Amino acid sequence: MSKTRKKYDREFKLMAVELSHKRTELVSLAKELDVRPELLYRWRKEFALKDAVSFPGNGKVLSPDVGDHNSNPNHKSTRCCAFSGQQPTAL
Repeated sequence: MSKTRKKYDREFKLMAVELSHKRTELVSLAKELDVRPELLYRWRKEFALKDAVSFPGNGKVLSPDVGDHNSNPNHKSTRCCAFSGQQPTAL
């Protein structure tokens, strides 16, 4: 039997982040919202880093320069070295 992943819309995530900044006990807030506490921390971090373009939907970034370290000219690989399992190579 497979589990289905829950999907949360942008408004829900923004509301959860806002509440998490007002509350001190994030574990209890997570229980109230029926989400894992790790998600709250992840959403807070994403909102802090990307602000207006956070939570675009379906895990896709709206513009290539937001959060994409491959656009960094100092990055030596065309593939993300964290996922390729190899060291970056010079082009």
